[in-house]
Amino acid sequence: MRRALAAALLLCLSSTVVRADHPFSWTGLYIGAHGGWATGGWDGTLTYDPGTGPLAGVFDPAGRSITAEGWLGGGQIGFNVQSGAFVLGIEVDGAWTNLSDEETFTSKDGLGDYRQM
Repeated sequence: MRRALAAALLLCLSSTVVRADHPFSWTGLYIGAHGGWATGGWDGTLTYDPGTGPLAGVFDPAGRSITAEGWLGGGQIGFNVQSGAFVLGIEVDGAWTNLSDEETFTSKDGLGDYRQM
């Protein structure tokens, strides 16, 4: 993982344009899209706060895990101008996801059910 991050950082800090035998320019408009699948999780201890401060021991069991998954997608559009070995540009992008999960936690002492969405 550290090697991949180091390689990505080195690539981002590179200021020269690599060319083949034929000329190439980075100047121009570009449009792109991206998509994928996301997962996430939470492990922890639940507390209940009725507004006067957290109350310990309300939920049973105290340790819980929540996992979520869903799609993600988005797009980008930008314009670059190359001047020698430097490329300057502007980009607008957006991304969306439906990453979600739902869990119901039942309290001790009959205080009710609480939903985490």
